[in-house]
Amino acid sequence: MAALRADDVTAALCFGDREACLLLGAARRAGVRVPHDLAIIAYDNEFADAAEVPLTAVSPPKFRLGQLAAQVLLQRMEYGEAFPVHQLRLRPRLVVRASCGGRGGSSPAARGTAPAPRAG
Repeated sequence: MAALRADDVTAALCFGDREACLLLGAARRAGVRVPHDLAIIAYDNEFADAAEVPLTAVSPPKFRLGQLAAQVLLQRMEYGEAFPVHQLRLRPRLVVRASCGGRGGSSPAARGTAPAPRAG
């Protein structure tokens, strides 16, 4: 935490929810206010919303990733080495919460419940 303060760091992206929660606790003990002094973003979104300050999180599409992995595995089993190598890109969601100044829970846009734009 001292190194973050010395370098005037204002935001941190953590590898996972657990690491983000540990950083949140260290910040609290050091008197660093989240999100006022330090914004924290977690990657995973497994339990980011249950943190003392709900954590903004990058939420990977795990269910879809599992589906695609199973499809590729089945095709690889059926066609063997003849099945071409695939590169898949999946877009994660950003779920904005209090750790970055959001209003507590996730935003309507992040939850997919934002109203549709009006035409015209």
